[in-house]
Amino acid sequence: MRLRFYLQHGLIYTESMTANVPANNAIVSQDPDILGGVTVFAGTRVPFGTFIEYLEGGDSLDTFLADFPSVRRELAIEALEWLRQLATSDKGPRASAA
Repeated sequence: MRLRFYLQHGLIYTESMTANVPANNAIVSQDPDILGGVTVFAGTRVPFGTFIEYLEGGDSLDTFLADFPSVRRELAIEALEWLRQLATSDKGPRASAA
């Protein structure tokens, strides 16, 4: 399944490109009234940075989901796909050789 990601009103959305009717779902959001504006998984109070910290620390997706059951597996997978596309996009940030 190919996904396209876009930002609108402080939310990052996915748009399914395989379905006849696009399914728009927020991945992350920022709201000053939720954890002081920290980026969280949409519809939760789980900081997106915590997800990254788990992965950086070597924890599995299943471990993260067990510790934060309010984050749906599908949402976490969409977030990973979003990060992958950012990392491989021609428009995304590039690492430079020193």
